[in-house]
Amino acid sequence: MAYAQVQIPESGLLVAVEAIQYLGISLYALKQAERRGDLQPFRTPGGYRRYSREMLDGYNGEGKAVAVGQQKARRAVIISFVLILIS
Repeated sequence: MAYAQVQIPESGLLVAVEAIQYLGISLYALKQAERRGDLQPFRTPGGYRRYSREMLDGYNGEGKAVAVGQQKARRAVIISFVLILIS
């Protein structure tokens, strides 16, 4: 799964739009992952959802958490592939 370069706010938490950009999924897919219990966002006092980068790194898009090391390795392969394609 490819991860976009998203500016992480000082709080370290992302709003839903930033989370879907980071994961490269739709808002619908993000909400489905929440309904299945695959992602459990933090809630602000106003009820808004916030996601930590660690939470998103542990999500592989198929409803399963994967080891962070595996995610980093996958990301490195994807980045290398993209760099080859654009050069």
